Amino acid sequence: MIPDKSFLRQVHCLAALDDSALERFAAACRASVVEAGTVLMHKGEHDNTVFFILSGRARVAIYTSQGRLMHLEDALPGAVVGEIAAISNTVRSATVETVETSLVARMAGETFMRFLRSDPEIAIGLLRAAHSRLHLLTERFFENTSLPVQGRIHAELLRLCGRPDFVSNTARIKPYPTHEEIANRIGARRESVAREFSRMTKMGLLAKRGRELEIRNYRMLVDLARAGRRGGV
Repeated sequence: MIPDKSFLRQVHCLAALDDSALERFAAACRASVVEAGTVLMHKGEHDNTVFFILSGRARVAIYTSQGRLMHLEDALPGAVVGEIAAISNTVRSATVETVETSLVARMAGETFMRFLRSDPEIAIGLLRAAHSRLHLLTERFFENTSLPVQGRIHAELLRLCGRPDFVSNTARIKPYPTHEEIANRIGARRESVAREFSRMTKMGLLAKRGRELEIRNYRMLVDLARAGRRGGV
């Protein structure tokens, strides 16, 4: 099906397009609902299809030679994935898999490149998105090479919180991140994450609420993350 313009409007690199340009872009896409666990692309494959995450969530990751998953980033609604292979005419640099039911639009790489050449607003939007992704990866590199496991856990939980409730000094992470998921995100062992979650729960900082993780003292988590960067954890 052709994606609705209202969904495409939230895609970061398309936000500045006028209605006419967005209609032409939508007509060149095909959208479908895909189930959790659907692999959109495999690292190393020769394909240049570009994907637009319109709802749901996908995981961008690579696997080590030992088969261990290394989480690079989340592809949330508004994200574009696969554009690097289309632009550079190279193989896929990562594996992208949906982690929940998602609405995904796709476009042939050659078609995407024609739009990119004809409309500078798309190129500018991609550059801005690339800057944000580079900033995130730089932060992760710093944390993974300079912080102990505890500090990396605090920083990742803070990143996952989203917008806190400053009145109640709480925040929620949904869905509840498993110990293995956090370990994959920060390059640690699952057992180390489990120990720190247990410690933080006993401190009254964390609590599981159904399918959500509640941060019961958001300011304390911020302080812990800052202390970790200063070498205080």
